[in-house]
Amino acid sequence: MQKIMASRRMVIVTVVTVAIIVVLAIGMGFAFAATRGDRGTASGQATSAQASSAQASSATSQSRSGEADGQSAGRRTSQSATKSAGTAAGLSGADLLTHADQGCDPHVDFTGSTATESLIGESGGRSLTLMSGKDSDRHVYQCVIRETRMPDEVRQRVEASGMNDGLQSASWDGVTMTWSVNGNVGVQLMFTAGR
Repeated sequence: MQKIMASRRMVIVTVVTVAIIVVLAIGMGFAFAATRGDRGTASGQATSAQASSAQASSATSQSRSGEADGQSAGRRTSQSATKSAGTAAGLSGADLLTHADQGCDPHVDFTGSTATESLIGESGGRSLTLMSGKDSDRHVYQCVIRETRMPDEVRQRVEASGMNDGLQSASWDGVTMTWSVNGNVGVQLMFTAGR
């Protein structure tokens, strides 16, 4: 009886997950279409110009601080990544998703721009959604792959997926991931934790 209840719950979670992915994919498509208009493009160009200006300013101030500071920052980043990966080793399910959310969240809302990435953790670590625009640097995408310990064969399936493949899914370490790829917008990964 408990096995039947557990399998029913899993079916319900899977159906809800697929529904959410479809709704988000449609929303991403509408948001992308909105940014293609004249008003959206002008706004996007202003934002890109502001971001480029901020990056140039940051690069200038970093070069002034000297090479030793840059090397020190590189060591800290490397140590942090190693510590983070070591911490994730014993985690599974909701704990693994919470860990990935905390370690990778760029704190950016997905704007429909193909250059942004957004990470949304919900349900107390039981759900994690990544939207990675096709023109983004994929930094958050790579972080989530690393922090969820996504198996190489699953990563290869995601990267080989196209628009005509529809929704795909895979499971590992108490996590089920469903994904879809839209060549015009990018990739969306939705993770759910099993019981």
